[in-house]
Amino acid sequence: MPQIDLSRIATYRTRFADSVLQHEIEQFFCLEAELLDDRKLDEWLALIASDVNYAIQSAQARGGADDARSEWSKPQLEALVQSWSASGSGTGKAPVSTRRTVANVRIKPGDGPDSFKVRSNILQLSVGTDGLGPLVSATRLDVLLRVGTDVGFELARRWVFMDAPALNLVSLGALF
Repeated sequence: MPQIDLSRIATYRTRFADSVLQHEIEQFFCLEAELLDDRKLDEWLALIASDVNYAIQSAQARGGADDARSEWSKPQLEALVQSWSASGSGTGKAPVSTRRTVANVRIKPGDGPDSFKVRSNILQLSVGTDGLGPLVSATRLDVLLRVGTDVGFELARRWVFMDAPALNLVSLGALF
């Protein structure tokens, strides 16, 4: 599996996005987190571009282990969501509640006029009937496309870099 060239999406720059664009993209991320927290997975899928590249890589994969990285296309994400909906979750027992916090959103122009490269951090907490679940933190590198919908954007690419070894990449896949 090819390594991701982080320099292609690095967001460090001297000029930042204007405040309107910053707000619009942060609101998009808030809506996405709300849909996932509320388990409105079909509505979340509507935010995803048809040709999305969605990948998660655990901390151990950055050290060279290819088996700790997973990638999905939109049809694969749809199948995963359908499976979760049928079983109640990706693991067989759904958390009582899940909360996602997205922060440190940095934006730079993408490769096209309505494309944006966005780097953000996410913290996800799950609480189940058996108590506190894992606290997961990660960095996300996204490409958003401006579209003519009420939401205003769709997710064209997401690379998630976990800060710790993954518990189960398949279960965590659509949760970021």
